[in-house]
Amino acid sequence: MESFVRGVGRHLTPGGLACFLANWEVGQDADWRDRWRTWLATPECAGLDAWVLARERQDVAEYAETWARDGGHRPGSAEHDRWIEAWLEDFESRGVQTIWFGIVFLQRPVDSRSRWIDLTEATGAVESPMGPAIARGLAARTRLHDLDDDALFATTWVAAPDVTEERHTRPGEADPDVIVIRQGGGLRRVIRADTALAAFVSVCDGELAGDVAITAIAALTGVEPEVVRAAVIGPLRELVADGLLVPAPASGPA
Repeated sequence: MESFVRGVGRHLTPGGLACFLANWEVGQDADWRDRWRTWLATPECAGLDAWVLARERQDVAEYAETWARDGGHRPGSAEHDRWIEAWLEDFESRGVQTIWFGIVFLQRPVDSRSRWIDLTEATGAVESPMGPAIARGLAARTRLHDLDDDALFATTWVAAPDVTEERHTRPGEADPDVIVIRQGGGLRRVIRADTALAAFVSVCDGELAGDVAITAIAALTGVEPEVVRAAVIGPLRELVADGLLVPAPASGPA
């Protein structure tokens, strides 16, 4: 997989996109993202946008069992056990504990801009087919890369039709303990929101630009606008990248 990833770039012309399934080994107590950060930092991958969508993981015993079975070896047979033992000995010798599976998108930017990298877990159910959501996600991430924070808050956002909010409150309490923003389609994101983010999303109805919404929320909560803005900016980029918030349609001439 490393060799393949490092070789893709030479086949991509500006605007070119590589999409492929992948699995990769992860050592004990290691983060799966570390492997990809190392590969993407190599000269061969320089300049490529990268979106790695991790979908599933198996421990080494599960992985070995899968391949032994797919190789036609019946569980309980001597040949099956020999293959399992060989797999596990190899993994142990190299310190491999987990195998991750996912979908990878590597993109050559059209121009000479800097690249973006997004290493994401989406291990639950997703919209099927997921191709349209992926296409929207790639386009959104590319647009976001060119938007600084001021431009992001100057945009008027609207919550997508499949977005809902859940509030969980303990009996007798006035304020919710947990606020969840949930996406019904796409990658079916579930975002735990604080009060500032929930308030921001609640006014994303296509009427107020983001900076106006921040000022209004600050006035209502008695918190400085800069504090509200700092609390919202990171989650806002996630919500836009995954399609929970989209730019409001441009209004036509009266």
